[in-house]
Amino acid sequence: MLGDALLVAPVLEPGARLWSVYLPDGDWVEASTGKPFQGGRLIDVDVRERTAVPLFVAAERWESLRPVLVG
Repeated sequence: MLGDALLVAPVLEPGARLWSVYLPDGDWVEASTGKPFQGGRLIDVDVRERTAVPLFVAAERWESLRPVLVG
């Protein structure tokens, strides 16, 4: 967690295709895709073609942080 609104999920295995990430309770948005996720569970993220570290944003903060994160 980076503060209370961001979850950074670094991929620690070279060549990984999927990366398991635990999202805390609540609603989350994957910053690179805008895809929503329900928290309180483990999800698998496709990391085969990643150019950035997987980053999730608490849904209630997504609109205010989107301009900074997406550009």
